[in-house]
Amino acid sequence: MSARNLALPGKIYLLEAPAAGLAPLGADARSLLRRAEVVLHDHHVSSELLDLVPVSAHVRNVGAHDAHPALPAEQINSLLAAAAREGHLVLRITAPTSAASASTAIGPGQLDALRRTGLPVEIIPAAAPALSASFTGR
Repeated sequence: MSARNLALPGKIYLLEAPAAGLAPLGADARSLLRRAEVVLHDHHVSSELLDLVPVSAHVRNVGAHDAHPALPAEQINSLLAAAAREGHLVLRITAPTSAASASTAIGPGQLDALRRTGLPVEIIPAAAPALSASFTGR
């Protein structure tokens, strides 16, 4: 860990991954994936998306997979906060399992819990701005 990381807290980014492929992925999301130092992701996040993360990053699947249950939200939040306190650029990637759940992939409860840590938290839309605006009706 660098001296910079010891002096400054990191930041937690929440990314709602696109349901299919990298095509709709916005530039901000791509840049963030390429700079991430710690990544906690759902099982259904595509390997194509995870391939953008540096090989030096600590990457962990926290979603339900095979015989392993998903980690509880409180434990995921604790891992995110601990890594950010160590000065890391932390990324939580959620992947909706259906188009209907895309808007609720990152719930207000998770966001509120993370904001209560006092650490900086930001939601990064996965879709490019023009595509995102078309979904919201703007």
